[in-house]
Amino acid sequence: MSRYSKLLTKIIAESGYTAKQIVEKCNDIGNGIDTTRLSKLQNGKLPAPSEKVSRDIARICNADERLLVIEGYLEKAPKEIIDVFIAIKLMTTIAALSVFENKIDKLTLTQIKEELNKEPIADFIVSLLDNEKDMEINNDMLEFKAKQDNVTISFTEPLAIQVKDNAMFPKITEGAKITLQIEDKYKNGDVLAVKIKDEDIIVRYAFINKEEITLAPLNSQYETITYNLKDVVILGKVIKTINDI
Repeated sequence: MSRYSKLLTKIIAESGYTAKQIVEKCNDIGNGIDTTRLSKLQNGKLPAPSEKVSRDIARICNADERLLVIEGYLEKAPKEIIDVFIAIKLMTTIAALSVFENKIDKLTLTQIKEELNKEPIADFIVSLLDNEKDMEINNDMLEFKAKQDNVTISFTEPLAIQVKDNAMFPKITEGAKITLQIEDKYKNGDVLAVKIKDEDIIVRYAFINKEEITLAPLNSQYETITYNLKDVVILGKVIKTINDI
């Protein structure tokens, strides 16, 4: 399960509502989510949805809307972004444990870090926001600012991913950087960036049919391949290419 799916499952369980009741309430406010999609979100078989969907579900479950929104952003973020927050959470955890122990051995530290890597981070970030009037984190890839209830997460190179092959040549050349737009649903024929298990991110024309996704290149030297949707993470739709001069 992903961090988002773990948090979503926890929020739903604490709400006391069934999946059917949540879907019905979502439909009442114009959010067309169905029980199948909600189940897949809970099981981690679908990536985090749009901010609106996350807010709607949280609101219906009487949970803090910031939790699912922030966790959704982080699920789509590069590993380096997650590492920043894990490091902050780790330092906070160690500081708390040090009250009871004079020294934390290396094995214990490793175990703590492994557990933190599996658990949602949004609750920790929200707790920081609630205890600090202003918060700002910057590194080479991330700018995170928060002032009371106003949270901004932005990327210095917003989801700019480098293309690793010439499958979409001449539309998109190898080495170009692409900017992505995350949507609730994608149309057949959209150019999507997808991650397939442990392979590199690839960019192809995408055609989604029930439980499968077919990825087709523009360059005839590359093959058209069909995957099971559960084996693919859709990162977003390509909306812009950037070529270095």
